[in-house]
Amino acid sequence: MYACKEIPWMPTYKYMVKPASTLKKLRDLSERQPNVKSALEESLKPTLSLLKHRFSKLKLHGRPAVVHDSVTLEEIMNISNVLDLFKDAKDSSSVIDTKEKNAPKKLKAFIERHCRAWQYSFQIKKCDAADCWYCILNPKRLPEDKPLHWLPDPTKGPDGTFQPLEDLLGIEAIDRDFLIGGKVRSFIMCCLCGKRRVVYCKERLSRQQVTDIEVVQDNLLYTCGSMLFPYGHRNHETVVVKDGLECAAEMETTYSAG
Repeated sequence: MYACKEIPWMPTYKYMVKPASTLKKLRDLSERQPNVKSALEESLKPTLSLLKHRFSKLKLHGRPAVVHDSVTLEEIMNISNVLDLFKDAKDSSSVIDTKEKNAPKKLKAFIERHCRAWQYSFQIKKCDAADCWYCILNPKRLPEDKPLHWLPDPTKGPDGTFQPLEDLLGIEAIDRDFLIGGKVRSFIMCCLCGKRRVVYCKERLSRQQVTDIEVVQDNLLYTCGSMLFPYGHRNHETVVVKDGLECAAEMETTYSAG
């Protein structure tokens, strides 16, 4: 980790910064002492510039990485002003400073209806509900005969290549947040390579679910990278394996948790 570069007038604030042993204490100190905040921001500029330069040299599949600057205070305040539309008229505090459990009911309802937060993505989508105050004021721009879908997960087809976006729109994706060691319920063997692949489920498997997995195994229907159960099956969204696995891939580290 790179250290902050010392600038000529930084020693003046050293005695003030030293007791701030945590990031929270440092933030609190910066709020109380604007000069300290300015000094810290100035001392970080060379380090941030160096990191931005280093990361901009990275490439993935021949394409260079795009490095963005961090969000500004003005941008944060603009978001805060928008979120304040959801608070009660009598509430004087800012929504952005409110803990999640104490968030306004209107904001919670908006998130439940319009937002989808998964492990690697966060989506916000307008709806067609006649009782939605937000979407009545800000309707979707697509024609009424064209529904607005959630963006799907990348999904491989039978030939092992990723399917086009147009083919996946409208197909309800699966929440993959439970692909962790604590949700390992069983395993299934690939009929090609013989490797055991982990089966995940949020709840303990029922007798019927165990039987369904055995049917897939006995009929040699599972291969690495394919879905455990096809679309429309009763277990398609609840009993799953990891997507994108190949026969050459090593055993999953979560296998030992089963």
